[in-house]
This record gives sequence, structure tokens and C-alpha cells, in this order.
Amino acid sequence: MPELKAILRLQRSCFLKRRSLGKGLSALIPDIDKDILNLVNIDKILPNPFQPRREFNVESLKQLSETIKKEGILEPVLLRKIADRYQIIAGERRIRAAKLAKISTVPAIIKFHITDVQMAKFALIENLQREELTCVEQAQGYKKLIDKFGYNQQTVAEIVGKQRATIANLLRVLNLPSKVIDLLQKRSLSLGHAKVLLSVSNSDRQIFLAVKAAKKQLSIRSLQNEISRTGKQKDISRDYRIYEEKLISTLNLPVRITGNRITIKFNDDDELEKIVKLFSEV
Repeated sequence: MPELKAILRLQRSCFLKRRSLGKGLSALIPDIDKDILNLVNIDKILPNPFQPRREFNVESLKQLSETIKKEGILEPVLLRKIADRYQIIAGERRIRAAKLAKISTVPAIIKFHITDVQMAKFALIENLQREELTCVEQAQGYKKLIDKFGYNQQTVAEIVGKQRATIANLLRVLNLPSKVIDLLQKRSLSLGHAKVLLSVSNSDRQIFLAVKAAKKQLSIRSLQNEISRTGKQKDISRDYRIYEEKLISTLNLPVRITGNRITIKFNDDDELEKIVKLFSEV
């Protein structure tokens, strides 16, 4: 009886809060209003393989978990039936929080005829509408739509309601070195920083500038000035420039080669010790 009451209460809530599922959902799954709620064993639920989000805020999940312990899950998740299992279409954050709360079943609307294309589209659209993705996660989501389903940038732009140039700029972020991408994913750098770094052709220098910008919390303008300043050096031959970039990448510190002199700038004793240790091992 408690489960039946929970279903009836949630069905009533579902009709009242239909708009909370987002505009993208009804467009992709037009017959959602015809479905009824089910209670599904949480151990049978699998993640959405097209989920663009790679990280979920731990503190936010804990807070939601505490709310679920007290109030239950007030909005059903949306699942796709796959054999004897289910894949998440929408509501992965609620399911993760429910697991933290040690809830064994969750209220769900089950869909049986959802295609991979619909899954990928909605996973991306839902996240863009509800929670801010990093620029890396956005780019990876758009790339997946292009690579897996053969869409071009214009089609992707129309699907998510953005300008084609916006999609193109985001996709360029994935061309940055993995170290820079990690900093963007951790939100140590912004999309604005990424656009500035893309103007630098040397990958080692991109890494050095990205690390410096993140460590010193440089603004986008400060990063631009840093690139302009270092780009004005005229006294380094092509071969010396290569050696300079290698030292910058190895030391993660500003290095300048002029004539027969190498200048390494350090800020504290720890950085000095790092330099001495490195050259002692050579």
C-alpha cells in the first residue's frame, strides 16, 4: 500500500509539474503525457551512454540526497527499457543522489521506443538547459552528435538553438593539449581563456601559459597581454626558440634565451629547489 500511495501521489505531482521536465523533452518525446509512473529497482538502472557531463558536484549531490531522504523523489526520472535493464534518459543526478540516500526504488516513466539519436540529443539539451556544462563537456557532446550521427555543425546548431560559429568555436577547444583541457574541465580556466590560447601555435607554450593563467588566476585580458609581450621577443633564433619552449614545458616557469644566456625566473625557494634538482639530475 505505501508504494501504491507513492505512485498515486507522484502521478498527481507529475501532471502539475510537467513543465519542469524542460521544453526539449516534449519535442523529442511527444507522447510523454500518455505514460504512467512505475517504481523501478535502482540496481537495474544504467547511465545514459550519451551523457555529456563527466563530473557531478559532490556537495550538491549530498544536499539533494538529504532532501530525498526527507521528501522522497518528487519528480520521476525518465528511462529507456533495454532488455531487463533501463538506461537513463533524464534524471541521472536524482538517481546518483538516491543511491547516496540508499533508496532502493525510484519513480520512473518508462519509454520503449527511444532511439540512440533521441538519447544523445536529449542528454545534451537537458544538461545545457538545467546545469552549466564546462566548455569541454559541451564540445564533447557536440562532437559526439557529429561523429556518431553524421550531423554537420549547422545541424547541431539548429538542434541546440545556438549559432553555428558558437559550435565551431567550442569544437576548437578539443584541439588544445590534454593538460589545458584538464584545467578547463576543472573550471580553472574559462572558454575565454581557451580562445586566447588557441591563438598560440606551439602546444608546449599553450600548456605553460594555461598553467600560469590558472595558478595566478590571470584574467583573459592579462593572458592576452602575456602572449603579446612574449611574442615581441626578436632576439631568439628559430633553433633557440625550440629550446626555450622545451625548457618552459619542463620547468613550468618563464624561460628566456638571449644570445648565450638562459634566464629562468622563479618566485620562491620551492621553485628554485625544483630548478636545482632538475639540473642536478642531468
